[in-house]
Amino acid sequence: MARAIQYDPQSGRDYYSNIRFEPDDAVKLIAMARASRLNVRDTLVYLVRAAEVDVHGRSAAVEAEIQAEAARKEEESPLF
Repeated sequence: MARAIQYDPQSGRDYYSNIRFEPDDAVKLIAMARASRLNVRDTLVYLVRAAEVDVHGRSAAVEAEIQAEAARKEEESPLF
């Protein structure tokens, strides 16, 4: 379960996050940044800005990845 995010956007302060990427994801992110001539931070900012979300803030792309990952884990789990 994810921790509750503590952030008050009305404070006017930037939000900071300390995140870790698995090697395959890191390679992809760094390649995206280099290809766009951006740093990783700016690449992530642009990705968030471009993300389409529903009225509840859910990203269709993120939801699809979560479901695909759950399906992969289910397939990998032995029945006995």
